[in-house]
Amino acid sequence: VPVLPDFVNYTGEEKMVVENNTLLSKDKTKDRFSVEWNFKNINVDGTIKFLFGYNGNPNNYVTINGKNIVLFANNKQIGTGTLVNNFDFEKLHTIRLNYDNGKYRVFFDNLKKIDIASSEKVVGGKVGYFGMNFDDVGTTTFANDAFDSSDRKEAKIVGGNFFASNYLE
Repeated sequence: VPVLPDFVNYTGEEKMVVENNTLLSKDKTKDRFSVEWNFKNINVDGTIKFLFGYNGNPNNYVTINGKNIVLFANNKQIGTGTLVNNFDFEKLHTIRLNYDNGKYRVFFDNLKKIDIASSEKVVGGKVGYFGMNFDDVGTTTFANDAFDSSDRKEAKIVGGNFFASNYLE
């Protein structure tokens, strides 16, 4: 049975707060996480930030600049991907980020755009949006799992012989 994310904020709910022109989750992720931002009507000039690991400063974020989706950690650009189509940014879109111990994977509308391991590590924190009209924010979610880590949390019925080293987390 699929498990719901650790944090879900549907449009119109009050699980997010506004601080200094920034819309943030009230809850924080752990140090390993997956976050999904849903949005529409954005400028693609690099000024809108999709925040993660927020602990007082917007240093960790994904942005869209022209046809590039760009990943920043600790205010350093660590990855970029290309949006090959002409997307209509007045329509609903999704960005998803998976993070664990310096490994990052970024998807735009379920298309993998960045897959990188970096020495720039982040810690868990709030997720949110900077620089956009908050009425254009859709559902925002995060789970404290990434890169198949949830597979090690539930016992599975599987036939065969397994060694003692195959324990769950």
